[in-house]
Amino acid sequence: MKQISLGILQYVQDYDEVFPRLYMYDSPTRRRWWEDMIYPYTNNWQLIICPSADPSSYTFARPAEGPDPLLYGYCANSMTTGDGTSATGGYGAGGPIRNTLVKLSQLEMPSQTILLVDGAGTELTQAQRSDCWDTTTGYVRLRHNDMANWAFCDGHVKSMKRSQPAMWSISGTNP
Repeated sequence: MKQISLGILQYVQDYDEVFPRLYMYDSPTRRRWWEDMIYPYTNNWQLIICPSADPSSYTFARPAEGPDPLLYGYCANSMTTGDGTSATGGYGAGGPIRNTLVKLSQLEMPSQTILLVDGAGTELTQAQRSDCWDTTTGYVRLRHNDMANWAFCDGHVKSMKRSQPAMWSISGTNP
């Protein structure tokens, strides 16, 4: 996970301090996920699969130069904006990897803002998913001695059991 977070930060440095989008379409039939966008910085598709996980897979509109299916085991913090009270709302100002461009300078506390987490999907987008230890796609997974590995926007990684709402928001505050 450390190598992935450093790959993301190298991407950020090369793209005018902007985090990769959650996904983007190159054409109607080609969708590139954040994992595809950082591949030139990691050069290893195995990095995005947690060794302790059964990987999830994605097959829709895969680019020809990437693996098909895309196998992965970490979720990006693509939390949407909101007050955290609705099924579709996120926390505060939202996460750094989403389909709205987010600049590194927008992060109030990069060392306390979640970038990636052990999970069962390529993204975490809704407030109720942030600490739901569930078995369905899009949730945090406690894979390592009842803990999950968490990468933060300054590049450090640590193992934790739970998060706080402010950690999901680039503003660093609770909604």
